[in-house]
Amino acid sequence: SEWQRLSEDLCLSVDAFLDHLDTHTFPDRTISFVGDGLLTYGDTVRERLGESVHFADAIFNVPRGATIAHLGRQRLQNDDVDDYWTLVPNYVRVGLY
Repeated sequence: SEWQRLSEDLCLSVDAFLDHLDTHTFPDRTISFVGDGLLTYGDTVRERLGESVHFADAIFNVPRGATIAHLGRQRLQNDDVDDYWTLVPNYVRVGLY
């Protein structure tokens, strides 16, 4: 299956994010979660969203460059490329440093 964007980029607290998901219901979809935040917020997510969620295995909690490379390769194979001369990063929050 393919990835599909369901919203614009967001920077929200966990509660606000779960509220956002509640108001944008996806009754025929499973929502996948990945990351070490599940250690802290997994129970809250499951309580709020029920059985419509899928938690990725813990092995995927560590960010890896190979994951981004894999997604980029898929885009490249589909001739979906960006012009690296005009590419601009999209920062969704101010850095802490």
